[in-house]
Amino acid sequence: MTRPDSLFARVIKGKYYPNSGFMSTTKKRRSSETWRAMLYGSEALEMGLIKRIGLGDRLYIWEDKWITGLESFKPTVRLDSARVERVEELFIPGTRDWDEQLVRSSFIYRDAAEILKIRPGVKL
Repeated sequence: MTRPDSLFARVIKGKYYPNSGFMSTTKKRRSSETWRAMLYGSEALEMGLIKRIGLGDRLYIWEDKWITGLESFKPTVRLDSARVERVEELFIPGTRDWDEQLVRSSFIYRDAAEILKIRPGVKL
């Protein structure tokens, strides 16, 4: 996951999940023991994995786990007034700064407060 361009990652991707990502792949018939162990590990990883926020990310606000201060790591509720779908839409265009007014109008108070505490990193 951290080195997708490594030889190992490219070989595994080509064999087991050529058209998807590692976290969304499933067990295939005749999978090796190593691959089955990796899938087992990915299930455990999924329970506690969250995504880091960086400029240019395409994280989905309502589906991805990204808010570290919330128990579910996702917004608590979706307000009818919320018109944003991706985290990148919550930034002031061209910056790594939150559009505070947009965040506060798109989420309940507690969720907005936790989002505004997140300091976006630089996407590598």
